[in-house]
Amino acid sequence: MIHLQDIRYCRVGVSDLDEATRFATQLLGLDIARKERGAVYFKPEGAELVNAARRTPEAQAFLEFAQYPVWRMLPVAEPEG
Repeated sequence: MIHLQDIRYCRVGVSDLDEATRFATQLLGLDIARKERGAVYFKPEGAELVNAARRTPEAQAFLEFAQYPVWRMLPVAEPEG
């Protein structure tokens, strides 16, 4: 068995795009980012959080320096109290 972890991009050809879209939205809980030319693109998990972080002064300084920035979200334990 193949174990996949942290998939960032997946392209899948389907015979029924409407049914595949329904499956992805209703059963997997994905949100549609856009539709174009017979394709449906879904929003990545945490996109809103990454966009909020991207607007901070620290991220702006990093983005001016980094040629290929990679965003990774890690869970953090709840603080006490």
